[in-house]
Amino acid sequence: MKLTRTSAHPCSGPKRGVAAVELAIALPLLLTLLLGVWDMGRLIDVTQILNNATREGGRRASTGQDSVAQIQQAVLDYLIQAKLKTDGAIVTVTNLTNAANSDPTTADQLDQFEITATLPSNNVRWVAMNNLLGSNTLKATCRWSSMRDIPLIVPTSIPIN
Repeated sequence: MKLTRTSAHPCSGPKRGVAAVELAIALPLLLTLLLGVWDMGRLIDVTQILNNATREGGRRASTGQDSVAQIQQAVLDYLIQAKLKTDGAIVTVTNLTNAANSDPTTADQLDQFEITATLPSNNVRWVAMNNLLGSNTLKATCRWSSMRDIPLIVPTSIPIN
């Protein structure tokens, strides 16, 4: 018995090019999702860095040894060390307990300080996309109590249990 082939190519006929059409439809959607996940991951990473920078500023404010300008510079230095662009970054130091005295070097014991850092989100994006979240800035806030002049008592004897 002799077998004959009816067509010269197995992909001929009405199904030819279906994979190319499916790829043309699915690829833009998949790339959009990939870039969106990539961008959101970057924003989450930078928000964590911004939170850590404000915590460093709060820690410095709590000692009562640094001025407002030194605290602001410490927060900006933290961001620069994390390889972030600080163009347009704003760092504020506020005394929530005594608004008239925002300088940590003259604060009273247990005054509560709030360190806020805002950074334009366009400085940190890897993908140039329109902002879908409605906010153009990333913001982090930290509250820390002043530990200035609180006595440190060190026992002279070693505790034995």
